[in-house]
Order: sequence, then structure tokens, then C-alpha cells
Amino acid sequence: MTIFPYDVNVFCLNPEAVANYKKSFTGLDKNDISASFIITDYTFELWRGAQYLASQCLTRHCEHISKSFAREKLYPK
Repeated sequence: MTIFPYDVNVFCLNPEAVANYKKSFTGLDKNDISASFIITDYTFELWRGAQYLASQCLTRHCEHISKSFAREKLYPK
């Protein structure tokens, strides 16, 4: 059994290009969740079909983990 049963593609993005792309969106909060959505949207042209759905699932999972982490930090001890 392998760790990665699927073919994994890794993309190297220019951080400056992504930052400039993010400037085109107004009214977004500065947090990891919105940043992950911006990066996914920026790379949408590179990915097709199943790759986009996998990226969408990963982004939503990242959002869930971020919210869970924030909830646990606020939990009274």
C-alpha cells in the first residue's frame, strides 16, 4: 500500500503574481482560509476536472482544520 494512491502534481507559483491577483479582490479578510481560496482560484486554469475537485476538497478540509483549531484555542480550560 502506498501513501499516495493518486498521481500528485506540484505547481510552483510566483508569490508576487499571486499577491497581485489577490489585490483584485476587495473586501476579503486577511486569513489562511481566504488565502487558500485565492490560490486555488488563481491555479484553476492549470488544473482540470478531478484535480480541481481534489484541490477544492483539500481547501475545504484546510478551512475545517483552521476553524477547529480556533475553536479549541478559545475553549476555556
